[in-house]
Amino acid sequence: MKKFHNLSNDYLFKNVFYNHHYLSMLSQDLFQFNIKDYDYTSPVLPKENYHKADAECDLVLANKSNIIAVEMQNQKVGSLENRTLVYASKLYGRQLQKGDFRYENLKPITIIWLLNYHYGDKETQEYQILEKKLHKRFGNNLNIKVCNIKKLTKKEYKLLFNAQTIKQLVPLKQNPKLKPLIDLIITYNLDEEEYERMEVSNFMWSFDDEQTFRRMETYREDMEKSEKRGEKRGKLETASNMLSDGVPMSNIQKFTGLSQKQILNYHKQHT
Repeated sequence: MKKFHNLSNDYLFKNVFYNHHYLSMLSQDLFQFNIKDYDYTSPVLPKENYHKADAECDLVLANKSNIIAVEMQNQKVGSLENRTLVYASKLYGRQLQKGDFRYENLKPITIIWLLNYHYGDKETQEYQILEKKLHKRFGNNLNIKVCNIKKLTKKEYKLLFNAQTIKQLVPLKQNPKLKPLIDLIITYNLDEEEYERMEVSNFMWSFDDEQTFRRMETYREDMEKSEKRGEKRGKLETASNMLSDGVPMSNIQKFTGLSQKQILNYHKQHT
């Protein structure tokens, strides 16, 4: 049975919530935060940069006076405070053109953290203190909102991020507001091309060390380039290169979707 991908999948999360209606619904339900007059400012569509790990927030929106960034995390990675400051510095820097020193015109930034991993009361308290600490240090220029998805009182959102099967989501379709969102999630899981992208996304983010991630990213880019040129052997060539580089067969199969027999046959014929 194929793995069911819920909203904790990085690729699915970005593509679903690049839809303003769904992101507006999420921010209103979880934070009572209205983003109706905000527009997306992400430099590239999520479909084109779902694999990147370059200190960019998942989604960025802005209106005439404020900027909002949304970041979803499935595991604890480093200091939340430090990551907030890195994201904020990039978002501030983007507001200035070369030679522009009108710092007083910088828009305030709010970073929304959706944390989809278990953490205890101690960390909850630390995040609450961090919210106050940043507000005290930067005033309204920098704010964060932290949401623990695992402990949401709105169980439907908890399930949207953690359901393991389509069957678990079906009862939620009785809610007319959630039905289109659930249908979209199911559609992504049933579409072969989109499912493959979600699988690659999961696979890419399973690596903890940056060196391995970058290496796998290079393989993915090579595979996509050859496929765009209409070369049917793109996946096979990439798989063969990975095998030559000593990548475990199980990882190659997950990454390319090819069988061991296909990979070994091509590798023997072309090396």
